[in-house]
Amino acid sequence: MGTKNLTFRGCLILGGGEIVSYAAVRAQIKQNDFILCADSGYLHCEKLKIKPDLLLGDFDSIERIPDGVERIEYPPDKNYTDSWLAVREAVKRGYTRILMAGMLGRRLDHTWGNLQNLAWCAKNGIDAKITDGDTEVFAVKDGGIAIPARKNAYLSVFSLEGTSRGVTILNGKYPLKDYDLSFDDPRAVSNEFQGKDIWVSVKNGVVAVITVNDRKNR
Repeated sequence: MGTKNLTFRGCLILGGGEIVSYAAVRAQIKQNDFILCADSGYLHCEKLKIKPDLLLGDFDSIERIPDGVERIEYPPDKNYTDSWLAVREAVKRGYTRILMAGMLGRRLDHTWGNLQNLAWCAKNGIDAKITDGDTEVFAVKDGGIAIPARKNAYLSVFSLEGTSRGVTILNGKYPLKDYDLSFDDPRAVSNEFQGKDIWVSVKNGVVAVITVNDRKNR
């Protein structure tokens, strides 16, 4: 038997942030996905009804570390977050599709760091997304993405570095054409779906594309 090509499998990375809808996250996990828990991300496994393949981190947020699971332990005093280390470990193992959950909410500094992880993935050709089951975040570098139409949801676009040039939003309530979107410019916040897929593209730069469900109108 030959060596299994891991690039055909995806990797789910669980962090210690919030998961708003476990059912929505669970629906996005593929049957053969590799499950990597960054420290207290392990605490989400029971509600997601999954078993981890790898635990990684300094384990300062877990009271009991399960036996029989591969583990990579780091000292508490380190330069990078557990989620940063988890993303690099997934890529090191050959995964090119990464779903990150439990990476939003609770601590703004960690959330911001996870958005930087997402930007790094985009720059390195990794298909990655962050979700809490309610909010989804994609990063796009020098290209475009189609976001499927949905009801009662908002779509926002932010530059993740300097000025992202040639940003275009098509089919949204508020179209944008070939706009230079700077890091400190919130012009592309809270667009709305009009029954069609929204197309977002950037000619040069990295942008975050964020969709958020409007809980008041569900």
